[in-house]
Amino acid sequence: MKLGKAIFVLPSMITFSSVLASFYAIILAFDPDNQKSIYLASVLIFYAIIFDGLDGRVARMTKTQSDFGMQLDSLADAISFGIAPAIIVYRWGLEGLGEIGMAITFIYVVAGISRLAKFNVMAINGTANKNHFSGMPIPLGAGLIVGIVMSYYQVKGLTSIPKGENPIAWQIILSVIVLVISYLMVSNIPFKNFKHIKLNKKVVAILLTIIAILIVSLIKGKPAFTLLAFTLVYVVANLLGGLVKFRYRKYHPSVTDLSEEDKKELLEDEYIEDSEKD
Repeated sequence: MKLGKAIFVLPSMITFSSVLASFYAIILAFDPDNQKSIYLASVLIFYAIIFDGLDGRVARMTKTQSDFGMQLDSLADAISFGIAPAIIVYRWGLEGLGEIGMAITFIYVVAGISRLAKFNVMAINGTANKNHFSGMPIPLGAGLIVGIVMSYYQVKGLTSIPKGENPIAWQIILSVIVLVISYLMVSNIPFKNFKHIKLNKKVVAILLTIIAILIVSLIKGKPAFTLLAFTLVYVVANLLGGLVKFRYRKYHPSVTDLSEEDKKELLEDEYIEDSEKD
C-alpha cells in the first residue's frame, strides 16, 4: 500500500478500532454472572472514547477529512457510545427491572442516536457553533455510565454485586442517572468543545495540574474514580454556565442594551433568537 493511501485510511482504521473495542465490550457484557467481564467491558468503552477522540484529529492533521469519514464516525459512535453502554448498564444494574429496565436503556440509545443525527445535520448545514456543542456529546454520556460502573468496582472490588441490601433503591437511582444523561444529550444546553482554546499560561497550568492528578490516581490505583470526577466537574460546570447565561439573557432582553463583546458571545452561544437579531 502506498504511503498516501495508508494516510488516507488511517482515520478510518482508528474509527474501526473504536468499534472493535465496543463490539468486544458487548460480548463481555453478556458473560453470565461475571462481574469482572462487566468491568472489562466498561474499560473497553473508555478505550473506544480515546480512539474516537483521535480519529478526527488525525484526519485534520493529515488533511484527509471526508463526508465518508464523518458518516462512518457517526455510525461507529452509535455502536460504541449508544448501544454498548446501554447493554453494559442494563446487564450491570437494570436487568432486574425487566421490561422497565429495557425501556430505560432504550431511551438512552434513542437519545444518543438522535444527538448524533442532530450533530450531523448541523455540520452539513454549517450551523454548528465553533465554541460549544449543542447538548452533551454522546461519548461524554457513555463515559459517565461506564465511569460509574468502573468506579463502583474499583471501590467495592470485582466480587461485589451492585445491588447491596436494597436493590430497588439502587435500580431507581441508576435509572434516574441514565434518564438524566439521556435528556442532557438531546437538550440544547451548550457544552464547551475546547477546539479553539488558546494555550496560555493559565491553560497550561490547569492541564499540568490535571495530568499530575491523573498520575497520582494511577499510582493509587483509582484512575476510574478520578476520570469520573473530572467528567462530572465538566458537566456541572457547563450546566451552571448555561444557567448563568440563560438568566443573563432573561434580564437583558434587548440586544441593543448589550456591549459589542456581549452581543458576539451571546450570538456565538445561540442565546439570541432570530427576531432579536433583526
